[in-house]
Amino acid sequence: MDISDEFLSKPNSSQTSNNLVWEYEISLGLVNTHLSNEINSIILNGNKYGSSSISTKQLSSFLKKLENAYYLVTKDLKDLNKEIYLLHQICTGLYEYYDLYLKDVSYEKYRSLIIFPNLIYILVRFYHKASGFFQANIRKIYNEYRYRNSGIINKFTSSYYLDEDLLKNEILFQFLGNALRKFNPLNIDNINSFYRQIMRSIFFYYFKSDRNLQNNYINFSDSDFILGKNINLPTRQIYYRDVLYNLQIKKMCNSSIVIKQLNYNYNIFKNIIINNEFQNMYYSLTQDSFMLKNNQYKLLNLYNDNKDSNYLKKLKDLPIIYQLLRCIHIMNPKKKPYNKFDIKPDYVKSIILEELAHPFKNLFMEQYIYTILERTSSNFVDNILCGEYINPVTFSSITIKDYSFVTQLKQFVQLCLIESGVSNG
Repeated sequence: MDISDEFLSKPNSSQTSNNLVWEYEISLGLVNTHLSNEINSIILNGNKYGSSSISTKQLSSFLKKLENAYYLVTKDLKDLNKEIYLLHQICTGLYEYYDLYLKDVSYEKYRSLIIFPNLIYILVRFYHKASGFFQANIRKIYNEYRYRNSGIINKFTSSYYLDEDLLKNEILFQFLGNALRKFNPLNIDNINSFYRQIMRSIFFYYFKSDRNLQNNYINFSDSDFILGKNINLPTRQIYYRDVLYNLQIKKMCNSSIVIKQLNYNYNIFKNIIINNEFQNMYYSLTQDSFMLKNNQYKLLNLYNDNKDSNYLKKLKDLPIIYQLLRCIHIMNPKKKPYNKFDIKPDYVKSIILEELAHPFKNLFMEQYIYTILERTSSNFVDNILCGEYINPVTFSSITIKDYSFVTQLKQFVQLCLIESGVSNG
């Protein structure tokens, strides 16, 4: 008999929310039955192959069983209360599984590999009410600090080089790792005011914490130069280059818990990641090398980089481009990253071609160059308008549905030409 069927066959007295021990046994049993094989595989192979997420199919099946098991408890709850309650049970089951079966795995590793990525994935893909609720409350408390005590915000964004999204994400991690498990939503009268106060307390202790900047941030400029100095590297040097990349990534991960978590998040999509052309163009203009090969390094360095260059400041004035720049770009044949009613690829190609061709007008080889640029613009647009863009902090999928993207993309190409010296503006 399936554990959810067993639960539903229990007498009513055993199906109440007051029997916490029985509830936790169900959560643990479902995790053990439906997720244990993938959890153990991720833990076992994490060091060798990098982390990966529990498959969407398995996670979806687990959630259906969970919802069936707790149906009598949740059937009269509002959608938001129901989702938070189920998240509480999922969190509890995952922790109980760790306590019983994975004592030889470090607590930090388990949280980073299993707890955080999968809870966030569930929030983004399945439990939208709870996701919106948590994000709205975190945003509200953040804005309270920004308006009433802007100095503390400036300290963390300027001195510790944490941007707004990373800072908010650290708060969400602390909430998911502690408060979500600790408090049963069924015992809370007003979840809105209760969780808002919980997050306010998390913010308070987070801002109160002391950080050692000297140990946390390292300058990699010298090795950046070494890594990309020559595109035509012999095999042995390519191997050394890859080792240096891995060392840099490890250093970055050791410098910040958030960067470490981003690294785990990156590895979830590792096998389906494709080049992010916005990152390629950014690094071709900001590094000593024309091309950086390691997509993992390129992404993490964008969040770890404490050098707020004029070029990066200009990109922040192009919010859609800046957002896509800091995304993971993955293969997804079933999805396009844009709204087809607002974005027309052929029109975008013509706009980019016009910008690329402008510096070469009236040259004696203009027609020959135009043919090359036409192919270049077509390949560029095909590459940026394929697959799916994933925010590595929130796991949310980014869809280009604002026509201003075309204008911003045009400005981005203009900026790149100016920065490269091809155009004088």
